[in-house]
Formats: sequence, structure tokens, C-alpha cells
Amino acid sequence: MMNYGGQQTQQGTVFVMLVNGEDLPNSYPVQLGCTGIFIDFTSGKFWVKENPSGVPRPLRVFSFKEETPQPMIPAAGATNYVSREEFASLSAKIDQLISDLGGAK
Repeated sequence: MMNYGGQQTQQGTVFVMLVNGEDLPNSYPVQLGCTGIFIDFTSGKFWVKENPSGVPRPLRVFSFKEETPQPMIPAAGATNYVSREEFASLSAKIDQLISDLGGAK
């Protein structure tokens, strides 16, 4: 078990502990005005325990969920993109204009 933030907490502080299972978060005393975050990477859960006013709030349980980025898919009918053929045609027209004007300087 590792404790980031130390055992000595001051009012209004947040501390983080790495734990194995729910036993320690359930029994660990949280000082007045403090919040404890207990993380168990093996189970993919973390617990938040608060004591904002001298009356501890119920232990809250959260699960880690990996988020994978979704590929950007253009909306149907979107006209923000050009095909390779359209790009090649426009490029040829620009090259012709540059040639007609006497070439690039």
C-alpha cells in the first residue's frame, strides 16, 4: 500500500492511497474537512470518502473505464472534403494559370 499525500492531512486537503480491495477504504478514518481517494488498479475501481462537516458521507465507488477515441467520420452529405480527382483537376488548373502568367517567380 502506498500513500500519496501522507497520513498527516490538513483541513480541506485531498489524499490518494493505492489499496488492494474495499476493506481499507471502508475502515479508514478521514479527518474533518478532508477527502480520501482510494485506488485499486487490480480491480479497476476507486473509492471516494469525504468528511466535509464532521459527518462522514457514504463511501462512493467508481469504476475505471478505458476510453478509446472514435475515428472522425464525415457527416453524410458533407462538402468539406474533395476527392483526389477534384484535387488533381484544381492543381492542373492552377499550374495552367501560373504558366499563362509567365511561370512562377
